[in-house]
Amino acid sequence: MYTNPTENPLFIGITYYLSILTIIGGIAIVVWAITLLVRDKNKFVDAVARHATLIGLIATLSGTLLSLFYSQVLGLVPCELCWYQRILLYPQVVLFAIAWWKKEHSVWMYSIWLSILGAGIALYHHALQMGFDIYKPCSTAPFATDCSKPEFILFGFVTFPFMSFVMFATLVLLYFTHKRSPRIEVL
Repeated sequence: MYTNPTENPLFIGITYYLSILTIIGGIAIVVWAITLLVRDKNKFVDAVARHATLIGLIATLSGTLLSLFYSQVLGLVPCELCWYQRILLYPQVVLFAIAWWKKEHSVWMYSIWLSILGAGIALYHHALQMGFDIYKPCSTAPFATDCSKPEFILFGFVTFPFMSFVMFATLVLLYFTHKRSPRIEVL
């Protein structure tokens, strides 16, 4: 058993590959956003819009399972800001699952606000961990995890909050993709 979960080879391996996927996802988000802004009709936008609810379900379920894996299996204690992000993510799994099952499109009106708020908290948390001297709202209790100390920093900028930001940004772009597509009626 490792006294520090971040020394566990499983943590190191999974985090390394998730960091690479996060960077690829971040680049894809930028290209995706530009595509949404520049092009009127696009096969990519139409394809994503047709499957947006399923993609949202996969993204939220993956984020939920990975956050639970890190805390429950590897033993990392989430900080206060991490909990806020989880609070905004976890209900979306249920929302997207029900929406996908019932072919409902009203889920997007709920998801967009949860995702924008989650992205804002994640971006703030990432800035805090990157060393920006801003107000630190975390608990000062002796057993609490400090929000300003990252568990890891890979490639000079990838942290858990950055991963969270990319996931929430994906959900926000899914909303705009879904809304823009003429084939899907948004409520």
